[in-house]
Amino acid sequence: MTKFAQDNRIPFATFADLTQNPEVRRLIQGEVDKVNKTVSQVESIKKIALLPRRFYEEEGDVTPTMKVKRRHIEERYTDLIASLYKG
Repeated sequence: MTKFAQDNRIPFATFADLTQNPEVRRLIQGEVDKVNKTVSQVESIKKIALLPRRFYEEEGDVTPTMKVKRRHIEERYTDLIASLYKG
């Protein structure tokens, strides 16, 4: 997202700013829409949320090889994840 913003001269002060920017959100949604065209309806992504921060090893978000620690992320963002599944 940072590179996209810089390449497109989108001003931002923080990573969180980027996640709220309409152009960035359209870019991400567009990529999700492209992927959704290649999978069945049941497999498609219905809702997305852009997290206001990057994942860091020091905070337990990822392993030293940058693999996401899903359980940790699920615990940290329980309410947000639940909101994506509400009707």
